[in-house]
Amino acid sequence: MAMITKTLFPGRYMQGFRATGRLENELLNFGKVGLCIMAPSAMKMLSGRIRQQTAGLRLICEKFNRECCDREIERLANLGQECQAQFVVAVGGGKTIDTGKIVADRLGVSVAVVPTIASTDAPCSACAVVYSEEGVVVRVEYQKKNPDLVLVDSEIIANAPERFLIAGMGDALATARVAAILAAKRTSDLIPLCHHLALTGVDIQFEIGTADIAITATVRTTDRTGVEMEALTAVSVAALTLYDMIKAVDRAARIDDIRVVSKVGGRTGEWTR
Repeated sequence: MAMITKTLFPGRYMQGFRATGRLENELLNFGKVGLCIMAPSAMKMLSGRIRQQTAGLRLICEKFNRECCDREIERLANLGQECQAQFVVAVGGGKTIDTGKIVADRLGVSVAVVPTIASTDAPCSACAVVYSEEGVVVRVEYQKKNPDLVLVDSEIIANAPERFLIAGMGDALATARVAAILAAKRTSDLIPLCHHLALTGVDIQFEIGTADIAITATVRTTDRTGVEMEALTAVSVAALTLYDMIKAVDRAARIDDIRVVSKVGGRTGEWTR
C-alpha cells in the first residue's frame, strides 16, 4: 500500500529586519479594511508603528484580552463583522495568533500573523488551541488553511523579553537534538562509502554560553568500526538545525570548530585530543 503524506505551509512567509515596513503592501493583496488583533504588550509597543506603516489601509486595532476562549473569539468575530473586515491581522504570541486564525476562519477572510516572540509555532499551523476563561485547555480547532501571510520582523523578535527567547531556544534545542540523533543513524546515506552501523546509543548535549552554544555528540556501537563519522554528522546537523532557527535573529551566526574530541575502543584503542 502506498503511503501518502501531506504538508501544509503558509501562503506567504516573509522575515527580516524591520519587515513590518512591508506589511501594508502585503495586506493590500487581501483588501483595504482589516481587523488587527494585538496582544496587550504589542498594543502598547507596536500599535503606533503598525498604524503608521499601514496608513493607506483602514485597520481597526483591537486589544486581545489575553485568553483564546469562546467569549473572546465571539467578541472579536462580531467586531470583524461590524467593521466588514476583509482580512484579520494577529500581532502577538501564540494565543493572540490562534485567536486571529479562528476569527478569520469564521469570518471567511484571509489572516496575516506577525509573531512578537520566538517561543511559538502558532504562526505556521492550521490549528488553534481554545481555552476556558480560566486558562484550561478545552479543545483544538482546525482551520481550513494555514495563515495567508506570516511576517516575522527580526527586530521585534530580538527585542522580546528574554524569557520568551529562552523558551523559544528550548524548543530549538529539542528539535536540534532529534535532528542530530536521526542524522547519526542515517550517516551512511549521507557520506559516500561510509558503513551502515548498528548504533547502541546517541547522546546529544548542549552547553549554552553567553554568545554561543557548544554541542557534544557521544555515539556508541558494538559494530566492526568506529563511529567518528556518526558523531561528526550528528554535531553538524544539530548545528545546522540551530542555525536555521536563529538566522532570522542573528544573520552573522556561524558554525565553528567541529572535531573529534576522543575515541575509546576498537582496534586503534583510546585516543584523546
